[in-house]
Amino acid sequence: MIFAPEPRYRIMKKKKLKSNEKKEKLNLKGIPVTVKEKKALLDLEKSIGEKISPLEDFHFPYGYVVENKHVVELGISYKNLKEDLIPHSIVNLKWLTKIDFSWNNTLKALPIEIGSFEFMEEIELANCGLKTLPDEFCNLKKLKHLSLFFNGIKYLPESFGNLTNLIKLDLNGHYLKELPESFGELHNLQELNLKGISLPKLPDSFFELKSLKELVLDESQIRNFPKLLKRKLKSQGCRIYYDAREWQGGPGGQWETVTRIL
Repeated sequence: MIFAPEPRYRIMKKKKLKSNEKKEKLNLKGIPVTVKEKKALLDLEKSIGEKISPLEDFHFPYGYVVENKHVVELGISYKNLKEDLIPHSIVNLKWLTKIDFSWNNTLKALPIEIGSFEFMEEIELANCGLKTLPDEFCNLKKLKHLSLFFNGIKYLPESFGNLTNLIKLDLNGHYLKELPESFGELHNLQELNLKGISLPKLPDSFFELKSLKELVLDESQIRNFPKLLKRKLKSQGCRIYYDAREWQGGPGGQWETVTRIL
């Protein structure tokens, strides 16, 4: 698809700009992306009260990465971000492939606009104080990596299985009461972290996770893990890891957490 070039801002002559207008035009000029994407970044800056700078790569959790004149990665971590501070214009960052909102435990919820990013492949939402995920989240058909580490989610959307391209999923440290039956439709899922979750049982569809190669649990979960499912996973080459507390160092040693393979 060929996109028409975005119109350039006209040069304003003989008009004195207010100080905040000067700052906005300066920011716009320095961002090599489309006008709508510039507006989205500026709206985010206003909401957060801090400039968002371009990055060459995404090793730092605050900033954005541009490729082919589009914002493709965005990180806003450790900024006390709240749902109502995320402007609607964020939908204009439609070429995003990665978002990192992690360690904003004031976020509490995600806006429904999160489901509009058709190119999204990776989302980091560790310790965001989330209680639920909107149903629209499951529209992210290209999503491959999802970290929901250390949130308070009790139920995943029934349509969670729509995330059929998901490869890596971290649900460590949740209050999940159950996994939806559609969970078994995650046919490309290879890595799954369920550590710290006291699920009463796993859905029958869990047997359909034929691509699963790594499952992480904790010692208490191992005791009640279904034997038939354990044999099934091992037969397909899946390694089951768990953390155990063991005494290390003999006399004068100490208790340490070590990772074992079941």
